[in-house]
Amino acid sequence: MNTTDSIATDSNSLRERILRASERLFYSKGYSTTRLDEIAREAGTSASGIVRLFDNKYGVLAALYDRAWATVNSQIIAALERCSGDPREKLLAVAVTVWRAYEMSRETVYPMILNTGIADMLILSSADQKTDSPQNLKYLDMVRGLCQECVQNGWVDKTCSANALREGMFGIIEGVLTGWYQEDWATSVDAFPNRLSVKEGASLISMLLYGRMDSKRLP
Repeated sequence: MNTTDSIATDSNSLRERILRASERLFYSKGYSTTRLDEIAREAGTSASGIVRLFDNKYGVLAALYDRAWATVNSQIIAALERCSGDPREKLLAVAVTVWRAYEMSRETVYPMILNTGIADMLILSSADQKTDSPQNLKYLDMVRGLCQECVQNGWVDKTCSANALREGMFGIIEGVLTGWYQEDWATSVDAFPNRLSVKEGASLISMLLYGRMDSKRLP
């Protein structure tokens, strides 16, 4: 390995350490109350080392946000490959996959919740810090395309527009996630007794897509 390769490898390793440390701290303490020096200490580097790779704490969060969506998108694509040609089935699979991703790894998915405006603030959408995440845009395009297909090909009630269907999908998916996060944060326990289940969330999506509650459609 030449010197250039060694430097690149060290940089990638440091980047990953910073992301993992930030992931843990942002989830346990919240983005707003986590300091750059705390991340640096846990990652085994200095604050200047973080700034060199990410510019600032917000840059770290933006990288985590995009990485979280990359992880979820890969799971969504795998789930869609198992679906039939019915776009409603695919939309339900998208929702369930996002929710199960949170259940499997809350620290990883947590940065996605920060963009719903509930957890800390609309951190990734504020006018002075807006960042386009390629992986989030990929997710949005998938859902928009499936909603458009539902309307254009008559899979849903003809009075429902593609925009209304899309906003309904995003509202339910994000609402379930933020509800779970708030309960987890408030109680500091994994099993909140009255939390909405994935099956119940799927029933809400089924009502939106099929016009009736149908928990049997859970992928």
